[in-house]
Amino acid sequence: MPVIPSLMERTYMLRLNRGPGPMLDLFGGMALEAAMTAGDLGVFEALAEQPATPATLADRLEVSEAGMAVLLSFLSTAGYVTEEDGRYRPTRMTTTWFRESSPRSYQRYFRFWRAVLFPFWRDHARAAFEAGEPPRSVYDWLDDHPELWPVAQDAFELTADLIGDDVAAEVDVPAGGRLLDVGGGHARYSVAFCEANPTLSATVLDAPEIAALARETVADAGLEDRVEFRAADYESDPLGEGYDAALLFNVIHGNDPATNRALVEQIADATTDDGTLAVLDHFGDRSRPSIVETGTRFLDLTYFVSLGGRTYETATVEDWLADAGFEVVDSRPFRDRNATLLVAEKV
Repeated sequence: MPVIPSLMERTYMLRLNRGPGPMLDLFGGMALEAAMTAGDLGVFEALAEQPATPATLADRLEVSEAGMAVLLSFLSTAGYVTEEDGRYRPTRMTTTWFRESSPRSYQRYFRFWRAVLFPFWRDHARAAFEAGEPPRSVYDWLDDHPELWPVAQDAFELTADLIGDDVAAEVDVPAGGRLLDVGGGHARYSVAFCEANPTLSATVLDAPEIAALARETVADAGLEDRVEFRAADYESDPLGEGYDAALLFNVIHGNDPATNRALVEQIADATTDDGTLAVLDHFGDRSRPSIVETGTRFLDLTYFVSLGGRTYETATVEDWLADAGFEVVDSRPFRDRNATLLVAEKV
């Protein structure tokens, strides 16, 4: 975590501007790099099993003792480990949010940023700001770096792994119903819905490049007879018809408003007269807590540079839904993922 300055340091650097406040950003960037390196080396998992001195840990991990001593010393100032009598152990923050084995770990997400989005930013951000959109999307860029696609997909699956069951519990679908998962990619949400609803069947619609991963996810869940993947472009290909419910998860932030309006109208045509549409995304509503607001603006900037998209305010999305014949009947925030689920029904 970033180094948190003391009250005196905050006053000196941030309020009185007597010191270079941006150094805190540099420290934070280095702290993340150090923590990711420690994760790659297995430091946190090893220390969780047994607290150790730098020498003992270096021997267990077969790395340099001098390097391990420097790394652990810095990680202790950054809040990732704590030291007592020369032995280090992970902090509660690390155990919950950063250990690879933790069910709430963000490591997969940070690895995506480190390997994919930061390099993409360095290559394309200036052009995006100059032209008003990136010269290419991060997905096109990944096609030129296929070795990084698994890292990206792992990050995309993270949220679904963590909140998929909770999301499925929030959306009512009829017994024996049909579900359309637009842009459903890895298929984990469709799997979660079908596991929660034993007679439900689902169609995942996405680009052909994602088919192998989606089918592997479905096969691992033993749901090949109930979840199918259909390769299609949701902007130009028919979505089908007669679906009782549809999912539009983490899609709208990558599109312009006109594309989103047209897509919601297509989904309205593809669903039954009493159909349900669930939208899950990061919304751009202003928020009072500074960290939440910073996270929202962070995502807005990310989507702009990487996709030419943005975060949209909830009211804007509700307008699109209303124009297509839907009314929002429920809203559920998932605060630790900075995401919100909107559930809308045909009216």
